[in-house]
Amino acid sequence: SRWGEGINGDGIAFNGEDSVIRGENEGEYLNGLDAVTVSLWVNAEETGTDQGIFSTLAPNGQDTHLGMRYDQSGYFGGGEDLIKVSLNTSQGSTQIESSSDVQSSDWQHLALAWESGSSLQLYIDGEQADLSYDQGAIGGEIEAVEQLVLGQGQKNQDVWEGAMDEFQTFNYALDSEEVSQLATVKQTDENLLTRWNFDEGKGDIAYDSRNDNDGFLGKDSR
Repeated sequence: SRWGEGINGDGIAFNGEDSVIRGENEGEYLNGLDAVTVSLWVNAEETGTDQGIFSTLAPNGQDTHLGMRYDQSGYFGGGEDLIKVSLNTSQGSTQIESSSDVQSSDWQHLALAWESGSSLQLYIDGEQADLSYDQGAIGGEIEAVEQLVLGQGQKNQDVWEGAMDEFQTFNYALDSEEVSQLATVKQTDENLLTRWNFDEGKGDIAYDSRNDNDGFLGKDSR
């Protein structure tokens, strides 16, 4: 990973080969939650690809745990060039696939939101995304978060090529109005768990401006 231009000040750039941002304490605050929102900006070098955005479990050929990725071909919904989101709780796993042709080479705001007893929600540029597949509602509490890796997905080892900025996690499901505000780069600190704004511009640490959940620039697990 290297520093570069972001949507709001500096951002972080990924080379598509082996660069990632790795957190160390994420299981401590994500496991046990009965609601969550993950928000970030992405800018892909290419579309029509399989590329990991973030994951909480090492790559294992599955989409079962909290994570998000670009997916070239949806397995369940049959879409193409879509975004896949997954989640694991004490009651099992669930996933959704967006409609086709939502991958973008421009800056794009993405957010997933979930609360116990409901389906995963995906927002693209502040709008709730149409889905080609929804596995359905799931209850329980988030389980089995072993890591937080930005730039790599759980399905495979395809690393993000492009830039990211303003990675944030919240301990509740933001509503559509709150997500829309994030998509205009407006900040909300309510129930914010992590914020990596990537404005350091140098060094090998992405400091968490909210708590002590810093991320570290490094290579993937291959």
